[in-house]
Amino acid sequence: MMQPLPQLNISLYQGDDETAIIEVIDERGKYADFNGYRIDADCYDVITDELVWHLSSKTGEITTAKGRIFIHIPHHYTEKADWEKLAFDLQLTDPNGKIKTIAQGVFSLENDITQAYGQN
Repeated sequence: MMQPLPQLNISLYQGDDETAIIEVIDERGKYADFNGYRIDADCYDVITDELVWHLSSKTGEITTAKGRIFIHIPHHYTEKADWEKLAFDLQLTDPNGKIKTIAQGVFSLENDITQAYGQN
């Protein structure tokens, strides 16, 4: 029987540089080894179903180190955003092209107070 995917809830503040850190332990209880893997996350607006971001280790928004996945969201990704929530899944592609989804999640955007009051 398939285990349910972990559900990630990541809060972002509009216009800030953010990094989400996801720790991954393999079936042996060890830190997962991502050497040779590509990691991708397609992020869709939950209201419009439109693709907003494609984040990838290939393009640099996703990096790894010792069992950890770092999802980097630069401030220019959110500073003019008009969405409130993005749904995504986190997929690994092994060196042979085999794809495995390891988690699902939601990015929630908190509005920038400074921008809301015309300070920028």
